[in-house]
Amino acid sequence: MQSWLTQPRPPTRTPRLAIANTMSRMRSRAPRPGSRPTPTRIVLLWVVVLVATAPLVAMSQVGAGDALHFLRSGLGPRVRAMGGTYAALTDDLTTVLWNPAGLVHTPGVRLGGGYESRFAGLVIVNHAVGAVSWGSFGGGLLWISSDLYSMYQLSAAARVLDSLALAGSCKLYQFGQGLQNASGVGFDISALYQWWQEEHEVTLGLNLRDIGWTAIRWSTQGVPAVDHAAWVARLGAALRLIGEDGVWIWSCDLEAALRRPPNPGEENYLANALQASLSLGTEVWLGPLALRAGMANIVTEEGLGEGTRPAVGIGLKWGSFNLDAAYVLTSPGYTYLLSLEVRFEGGN
Repeated sequence: MQSWLTQPRPPTRTPRLAIANTMSRMRSRAPRPGSRPTPTRIVLLWVVVLVATAPLVAMSQVGAGDALHFLRSGLGPRVRAMGGTYAALTDDLTTVLWNPAGLVHTPGVRLGGGYESRFAGLVIVNHAVGAVSWGSFGGGLLWISSDLYSMYQLSAAARVLDSLALAGSCKLYQFGQGLQNASGVGFDISALYQWWQEEHEVTLGLNLRDIGWTAIRWSTQGVPAVDHAAWVARLGAALRLIGEDGVWIWSCDLEAALRRPPNPGEENYLANALQASLSLGTEVWLGPLALRAGMANIVTEEGLGEGTRPAVGIGLKWGSFNLDAAYVLTSPGYTYLLSLEVRFEGGN
């Protein structure tokens, strides 16, 4: 099966065939023609983006109002082990949820699922997912379930330019406990842009989730009520370097969320409703083994480091199978995740 490192690309000064043959977890990505930034420009761009958006973190406030806050921490052990920096990471099946624009970069059919034990077993979350890519198009189906809620998502993606892909998603939320039931339909839009320079790749991802504050309509013993999901924007950047000793990935996400719609006549709406956070992650592939670490919510409205959640994880590539595991330090207790993904032969 071809990987993103084994696809044809312009010759580089130093061959990396040994690395390429063992990096089949990565997607098929050919270098794109045109302007390619230098590593210095890459770093400067990353810094400019973070500095320009950092004031969002400083002005955000704590408060309730997001009916789907439990889905914002990330799904799947790879993403969680890398601090939840999912906007520009599209190498596994959880991209169906976090940035389905990346579906166009992985040829063939993939199926998988995962198990998550949150807060030392207080909450159990399961998911099943499938994705397919053909030519410049891709699609995916996702199911997430816990004791209190279920979510079903359909995503479609298309490559609109050589380096740019766009995607849209439709989601159905269902809640149920005793006589309390609720449901809602939400929509997402995602984009993914890539630059290449020899052994360097930069990926920029944008994910807009629950656009327009998805309404969650409750029926409690016949009494209707409406809650809202936060309108979340995630801007992420990932830098991938191919070296003599392996493949390194550094990722960074900035999230800004408006927890609820503005109330009539409300003053200082952004100060009351805005939440923001900054997260970092890294991954290194050493042959078939991946080592991961990350820090979620390094900077939040609570202050520097107050809500930080460190995480570690591993991944193993064995033929067409990918096994992943992660451990996240949460409060209360801890969270661990396991997942399995299988890939079937395919090509663009």
